[in-house]
Amino acid sequence: MKYKLIGTNDYAFDPQQTIFENRGIMDMEQFLTLSIKDTHHYKLLKNINIAIKCLDKHIKRDNNILIVVDPDVDGYTSAAIMYQYIKLINSQAKVYYALHDDKTHGLKGIHIEDHINLVITPDSGSNDFEYHKQLKERNIETLVLDHHEIERESDDA
Repeated sequence: MKYKLIGTNDYAFDPQQTIFENRGIMDMEQFLTLSIKDTHHYKLLKNINIAIKCLDKHIKRDNNILIVVDPDVDGYTSAAIMYQYIKLINSQAKVYYALHDDKTHGLKGIHIEDHINLVITPDSGSNDFEYHKQLKERNIETLVLDHHEIERESDDA
């Protein structure tokens, strides 16, 4: 395995401080004790009002919601948070989840049954345009909640 060390790499002195400094974090204490002032207001997220209305509509209609879990740490974490959030809003909500059989990301390889009304892709799905279109043709809405770079915005999600 090839790798390149960055920074000073003085692990004998204080490994944690060395790691933080090598990543540009100079105030370790502030980083480790984050507060509300370190967050961005949710309204700054692009298209968030559309996403809120979409999710709200499906929860109120008691529709079937599928969360696609991306096969990495932030995928599992964001999917778990989404699941818990929906159940917090409505403990009776019909929420399902789909896992990949391999390291594939997004909607590729995920079988979505006809009884699903909304597919949510936290941490993935931004560039799955063909899958968005296929789902829309089946009258299944897609809610993409992703932080990755996009080629363009989807017309179908």
